[in-house]
Amino acid sequence: MVGLKTGLPAYRELFSQAWPEDFRKEGAAIRLDQVYTAIAAFELSLLSLNSRYDQYAHGYAEMPPQSHLDNETRLAAARFMLQLSN
Repeated sequence: MVGLKTGLPAYRELFSQAWPEDFRKEGAAIRLDQVYTAIAAFELSLLSLNSRYDQYAHGYAEMPPQSHLDNETRLAAARFMLQLSN
């Protein structure tokens, strides 16, 4: 995947804007850690403000008793939300 993205001029331009110090040399390649960071930044930009989960997370709705989430998953979600608030 990285090899494919390295060859596309549009991706090289965007990555060089995000990491200008890494693209000063001719032939600099897009690194996998940069791809991971770019994907993470994109995912953080996605907004979901009124999904069923958002309603539950903000205390406006109860988790349905027949939910597909088991206790371990609910605990993991609670820990994640706690980390976000700290």
